[in-house]
Amino acid sequence: MVHFSLTTYSLDDDYSTFGKGKNHQDEWVKYFDNITGYAFGDALISNINLEFAHIEDKSVAIIDVKASSAYVYMKSKADNRKQFYIRRNGSTVEIRDEEILAYVKQKWG
Repeated sequence: MVHFSLTTYSLDDDYSTFGKGKNHQDEWVKYFDNITGYAFGDALISNINLEFAHIEDKSVAIIDVKASSAYVYMKSKADNRKQFYIRRNGSTVEIRDEEILAYVKQKWG
């Protein structure tokens, strides 16, 4: 993952959890599919483009997410609660109840 500070984080630590004799990149893609499918549902997967590269001799994933044409909830693994997040100018925040209704109406009509 590449953080906003442009620090490169390698997948190598993740790869080491999959054991010897396995295709680590393939195992990581399965893991990524499982967590994104759980959190956002399988329909959103078509909005995600996943590529791999080597930067500074590190294996990295490049994840490009297209905007959804409909609103998407995220399911929390901690308490199984559906959450709704929006992107503000410099941050991402959860909104609830009436705020969700107003936001969805304003954004998608």
